[in-house]
Amino acid sequence: MSGPESKDPKQPSRKLRPILRRERNVLIGFTAVTLILWWIHPRLGLIGIGLYGMHLLYMVLYYTRLP
Repeated sequence: MSGPESKDPKQPSRKLRPILRRERNVLIGFTAVTLILWWIHPRLGLIGIGLYGMHLLYMVLYYTRLP
């Protein structure tokens, strides 16, 4: 099939690809920071989880407001 019907719905759109690539890198970074903080003290690991949660909230709010 040719045309828009043949697009795989599981594939992200071209607009989303750079965002998802950057988000993957951010997730790797936050995971590393969280593990290091958790290694120092388990409660400090919660800071890393909270920071990533705030980052996700910011990303959702920022990209849903774009036209």
